[in-house]
Amino acid sequence: MINSIWRRSLLDVKVKRGADVGSDHQLITALIQLKLRATGKKVPSRKRFDIDKLEDIEVKREFAIKLQNRYQVLENSARDENERLDEKRIEISDIYTKCSEECIGCKQKTKRKD
Repeated sequence: MINSIWRRSLLDVKVKRGADVGSDHQLITALIQLKLRATGKKVPSRKRFDIDKLEDIEVKREFAIKLQNRYQVLENSARDENERLDEKRIEISDIYTKCSEECIGCKQKTKRKD
């Protein structure tokens, strides 16, 4: 007669027959043990860039110029062929995010009105 969620928490149940409540029901006492669960770590949400701003020609041109400049710096500094692909991928990803933050900006969260 107990929910399956709480079945493992229930340790002991006793019926108290002496308690008179004016009906044919009996008073029951229970000993329960609650277990605390660790809270999950918050994962930071991914940045969403406002790519609708790229429809504007000036913003698009500025974004392309900044990307081109940063790639040229990356090419000039990374002439070493032994550099691993993972490091290059991370650097390219960083370039895109930095240029996007500077030129485009992040989307603003819209609050719903109920």
